[in-house]
Amino acid sequence: MKIDFFRSNYLIQSPVEGWFSASTLPYVLLGAALFIAFIIIERRTKEPLISFGLFRNRNLTGAALTAFLLSASFGSLYYFLTLYTQGVLHYSAIQSGLSFLPLTLSALLGARFINRILTRIGVAGTIAAGMGLGTIGFLLLTRLSETGTAWGIIPGTVIIGLGQALVFTTMFIAGSTGVDPKVQGVASALILTGQQIGGAVGLAVIMAMISAGMGTNESLETMMATELNQAIRTAFQIAAVTTVLGIVVAFLVLKQPKASKNADTEVTISH
Repeated sequence: MKIDFFRSNYLIQSPVEGWFSASTLPYVLLGAALFIAFIIIERRTKEPLISFGLFRNRNLTGAALTAFLLSASFGSLYYFLTLYTQGVLHYSAIQSGLSFLPLTLSALLGARFINRILTRIGVAGTIAAGMGLGTIGFLLLTRLSETGTAWGIIPGTVIIGLGQALVFTTMFIAGSTGVDPKVQGVASALILTGQQIGGAVGLAVIMAMISAGMGTNESLETMMATELNQAIRTAFQIAAVTTVLGIVVAFLVLKQPKASKNADTEVTISH
């Protein structure tokens, strides 16, 4: 899973540049205009690319919301961990990359247990469990200090990796439930769209809240280690709250019975 930082750069930098600056406002207005035009065109055409009736399926709607929240929280992890390891701990790029290895390995491990967990607690329960693990992991990361080491991030990132694996795969299972086979591709695209939008909007919101909380529009990359560490801890606090919202969405929006004990669910999603 990744965030396309290039395409979302203007939105992410809005708290620093200013929401009504010349480098931000035109893109916001253009995006809003294109979105409205898209809705109008889709509602008038005889064969729309997206049938808005799909959103009456609570599982698909819940999956898209889950994808949004997943990317807004878990997706921001890589950005802020990179800032921490390189900007606070002053690690090289290679050292920083190696510090992410436990996160990757735990995500691979978590994927191996998805079938068993789905069988026992169902789709909504599995997503809620994954989001819950994310909450725990992010709260652990709020304890990072400027005098810490890479070992300090391992407990939190390992737990987050497990949670990410549970949520990422299961939200596609949820989104395909009750959807006509002819529009399964569209359903998957809606979930991926939610994921991409969540990454951009989530990071922008986190940056805005950091700026407001610290009373500065200074870019994170130019902060001293102490201030940067505080900003990163704030980001992880916000991410933890976002995962709690994911738990709420799982239980209130998704309506999915437990998977059959005989079912062997295997889903392959390209990142």
